[in-house]
Amino acid sequence: MDYISRYIKRLDNRGSDPTNAAINTSKRLQNDKFNTSPSFSVVLVNGHFTDSIVNNETKYDEKMISFRPDTAVDIGSIVEYKVKTYLLISFIDNEIYPKGKLKLCNETFPLTGDLVCREVGRDFLNRPILECTPSSQKSLPCIVENSYYIEKYDNAINLPENQLRVTIPYTVHKDIEINKEFSMYGEMYKIIGIDRTQSIGGIGLMTIICRRGVTE
Repeated sequence: MDYISRYIKRLDNRGSDPTNAAINTSKRLQNDKFNTSPSFSVVLVNGHFTDSIVNNETKYDEKMISFRPDTAVDIGSIVEYKVKTYLLISFIDNEIYPKGKLKLCNETFPLTGDLVCREVGRDFLNRPILECTPSSQKSLPCIVENSYYIEKYDNAINLPENQLRVTIPYTVHKDIEINKEFSMYGEMYKIIGIDRTQSIGGIGLMTIICRRGVTE
């Protein structure tokens, strides 16, 4: 077998052309890094076991997370790491080095369960008689803040008194509407604003602005 034949055979083993061969080699090297990294950890991403490398950031409540090549993870995913729960707040979709940023959840947002109905009989017109009971209450891990950062500024911008920002995975639910009330930290809050600009096609994050106080 001459040199050119051997070169073509190597390309067939590693990729159909030099570019694909280089990509496949990089993927193998990255997978080897996962196998030897002291920061390797198996995390739960939306309930699914996923290989990762987790590193600390400068802020105590943020971490960088890297995934194996060809892993795709949605922003807004719930990540469980070392008995703590995080939201994936950013993600770089790179086939060799996919990675993102995690932010620690410090509360849960309560959601009432949907009504579950079952037929228990028929009336005199043969219409179904339904018995409906609410399903158990659900809750979403969330990030609660009384201030927020804009990247080009160093200092936090405080929210008006008695207001909070609550960041949750994007969801469509009857409890998340303007003027809806909910309980958090033992007090009642009313939703006064909803920001859905951090989501695309129903996937991502949404931020709720709420105000503490009694019903108006």
